[in-house]
Amino acid sequence: MAKDSADQKWEPLALRPHEAAKALGIGERLLWEMTQNGQVPCAQLSKRITVYPVHLLKDWLTKLAASNPDKPEDDLKLQLDER
Repeated sequence: MAKDSADQKWEPLALRPHEAAKALGIGERLLWEMTQNGQVPCAQLSKRITVYPVHLLKDWLTKLAASNPDKPEDDLKLQLDER
């Protein structure tokens, strides 16, 4: 028997800033600073609305981890030190 589309579980295409920060395990202030510096992929829907596409965040994290597989936390530490 086929399921109704209303019964199917869906995942969001993009996260709001507080959701993205929580998903990344960082604070909203750091996320905002990284967004302003062009370090985190995002989509500007309007002058006041910024969202973080889930697929872009996953790709970004994969590339970040692959760039330094021994110590991935060093990339974030470097970004924090540059502030």
